[in-house]
Amino acid sequence: MNIAKRIAIVVVGALTAVMAVAGPASAVVPPPTEWNEAQSYGMDPVTDGCMLNTYAQACFRKDGDILFVKDMESDGYPAVIYWQNHYNGEFYRQGICINRLTAGHWGTCNKDYHEGSLISFRACRYIDGELSNCTDWKGINA
Repeated sequence: MNIAKRIAIVVVGALTAVMAVAGPASAVVPPPTEWNEAQSYGMDPVTDGCMLNTYAQACFRKDGDILFVKDMESDGYPAVIYWQNHYNGEFYRQGICINRLTAGHWGTCNKDYHEGSLISFRACRYIDGELSNCTDWKGINA
């Protein structure tokens, strides 16, 4: 075996060993999305914070970890509250509570978050499988 082949084999072996130890760069994988159908809620809720636009209103109440969503526009598209939960600094959970009730009616989804974790949420319309016309995010500690 000539010297060039030996050097090539050593270099390839060394690179393979380095790659095996280093491994691939780890990407942050978001948690799976939880989906819930909103249940009818017959009155204006008492909450710790809300986000509102022309199409949807989304609110959160810490006592009971309850999400509220109201369809504000009679356009045939449901309103959703899209939420994310961060616990101990990690992106822990996420989900959608979808209100398919008629416009002007509140829907609710009851969740269970870790005390002190951060709940961030936004109000959106749900059009053809996509979130649309979303508000900015609002964050509240559970």
